[in-house]
Amino acid sequence: MAHTKSQGKTNQKSNRAGQRRGVKVYGGQKIKVGEIIIRQVGSSFRAGEGVKTGKDFTLYAIRPGVVKFLKKLGKRFVCVVKAPKVIKTIKVEKVAKKVVKTPKAVTKK
Repeated sequence: MAHTKSQGKTNQKSNRAGQRRGVKVYGGQKIKVGEIIIRQVGSSFRAGEGVKTGKDFTLYAIRPGVVKFLKKLGKRFVCVVKAPKVIKTIKVEKVAKKVVKTPKAVTKK
């Protein structure tokens, strides 16, 4: 008997590229409308405020803001909340002080 199979199907398929799933934007980061927050299989994370679920369970933002992860009753939610207002700071330039040199007293010999 032959020790190898001949002309049969292979048991292992060739390697395939990964599907690039996972968290794309983390908590506290800014996000724009339509940007993907999480790509997932099934609903590990659920959509909260400002987030919608795509047909492949992808979570994406429907309003601009900051991403926030919550846990309610043991279920994980992703929300997009309004970004805090940034207060503009004005740089105060230091005024250079002019140093006035006084002439030294001239002593006569």
